[in-house]
Amino acid sequence: MEQDLQFSAEIGEMFARCRKRIEAFPEQLRGQGLSYLYRSNPLVSEEGGKNRICYLLPFWMEDQCGLGMETCREMAAGNIFLMLYYFIQDDIMDTADPSAGGKLPIANLYHGEFLRFYSQLFPVDSPFWEFYRTYVAEWAVSVSREGLDDTFIGDPLRIAGKSAPLKLCSTGALLLAGQDSQIPRVSALLESALAALQMADDWADWESDLADGSYNSLLDLLRSHRGVASDAVLTQEEMRDFLYVEDGLNLYSLIAVKLVEETDYSGLELPCLKAFHESIVNNLRQGAIEIESAKRQLEQGGLHYWLSRSPSL
Repeated sequence: MEQDLQFSAEIGEMFARCRKRIEAFPEQLRGQGLSYLYRSNPLVSEEGGKNRICYLLPFWMEDQCGLGMETCREMAAGNIFLMLYYFIQDDIMDTADPSAGGKLPIANLYHGEFLRFYSQLFPVDSPFWEFYRTYVAEWAVSVSREGLDDTFIGDPLRIAGKSAPLKLCSTGALLLAGQDSQIPRVSALLESALAALQMADDWADWESDLADGSYNSLLDLLRSHRGVASDAVLTQEEMRDFLYVEDGLNLYSLIAVKLVEETDYSGLELPCLKAFHESIVNNLRQGAIEIESAKRQLEQGGLHYWLSRSPSL
């Protein structure tokens, strides 16, 4: 959340721009559009901070690209609409509720606003739009393959595929800065950060994902650890044993550590992206360390454990 505070004035400005656009939506959809926007704003909603990379990435690219704050604001506002569009797609695909399709009209209005913001920066003949087609295809393949194979175990970076459209921001910034040659490298760094972010989300959401039958990389790891099929039904008891008895979170967090160790930010001016990536991995590691510490204390005796948790008298 420190980065939210650092860019709080910019966040307020770009959400205000998005609100102005939504207020011009058809009256029947205006309230729904503003509701989604409100929940995504970290300045007014706790939910918004979870996805800060979506709206802060343009500003994180500024040290490297030097595009100016106005361009960053335009890209960030476009990113908010793109984020909302794909969040709604994910919601629809993750639910069996037949009424979920009612979200599609507002989703398409959001997508139209994304296109309006980005088309002002990239003319129709810009190579940006070929990258757009590539990243949308990556997203489509990723979400269509979830749960059909060992997505995470075979290649942990594959779970970043469902966030592939976010690469439009970093790629677009590099194109505007004339740094086309850096696109593959920066895209790889972003994919690693997005994979770590998805891992953190899956750690936080494993119970709801287990109940809903949604894909989750932590559940994928447990199935691999058990040597069962990728679609095998798991129980909460099995998952808790894996996490708290069999060092499952430690195994999981070490995968994130390996990913960040394999990244190379040298020669690039991306300090905020690097800090964001490392903070996610550190949080996963801290969770694993806390579980291990609690286990050791319990092994030493329940009295010692509870005394260690009690405030000094």
